Amino acid sequence: MSFQKFYYHSLVKKIYKIFFIFLLLMCVIIIRWKLESTISSENLLSNVINILLSLSVPLSLLVRLLFVVRPRIYSSYTFEGSTIIVDYLNNKKILDIKNIDDIVLTLLPPRWFGGFKVRFKSGQKLVFLSLLERNYQLLEYILKLRPELMPKNKASKYVKAAKLFKNSWERSLQRFKYRYLSAVKFLLIPILIAVIFTRHSYLISQKLSHFENYLGLFTLVLFAVVLLQVFLTTFEDIVLHTTAVENKDSFIVNPSAEKWSFLVVQCLYFLIISFSIYLLVK
Repeated sequence: MSFQKFYYHSLVKKIYKIFFIFLLLMCVIIIRWKLESTISSENLLSNVINILLSLSVPLSLLVRLLFVVRPRIYSSYTFEGSTIIVDYLNNKKILDIKNIDDIVLTLLPPRWFGGFKVRFKSGQKLVFLSLLERNYQLLEYILKLRPELMPKNKASKYVKAAKLFKNSWERSLQRFKYRYLSAVKFLLIPILIAVIFTRHSYLISQKLSHFENYLGLFTLVLFAVVLLQVFLTTFEDIVLHTTAVENKDSFIVNPSAEKWSFLVVQCLYFLIISFSIYLLVK
């Protein structure tokens, strides 16, 4: 375990970049929208305040992404002896495990990207989410040196849940390699539904341009499609994990059951989408 580095999944960093670009685009659209609606007003100060108030939500999210989320997901975590080395852009922090005050599990379980918080006597806090690769090994390492920090049965439950999440995550990443299927589900279908919405004159705002309305509708549809996939995947995981056998670092699922569950989930997905499109064009 010593000298082994832990990183956040590469997909997490890609999602971070996409969300960051999306928020920047939202800021540009809001500024253009507000400038157009206040161009006739002669009060410059009120115009600026109005624009800043409209930008408060996306700007606050951008600030959190830059100064809270980015340092966390772009850091590496190394356990060396009785110390934790946090390395972010070659800026290293060395923290002694002996100085840990307590360990608290987050409210959300690993399945929903929760994890555990490590609080030090100095007041410093580290959060290890389940999106950090093999984060349960970090908990096991800390408790090996400081077993009094968490009851054994509580730790075992967390480790099991984290391993199940690792299994689900790897299965999802493997299925994303079916590029044509993923493109149809998360690109072609949202585009099609957004086109149907615009042809039926469903608009987010009359003040936005046709492209901005379409982009907004596409984003909402994509969000709904992703939620549908998450719901179906969660249901599939519950079914598969009832027969899974625990291995050293993960769970082994029956290949035949995994194959059939994949086919069932895809059928359910396209049936729900087809019915939704039918209701839209009816």
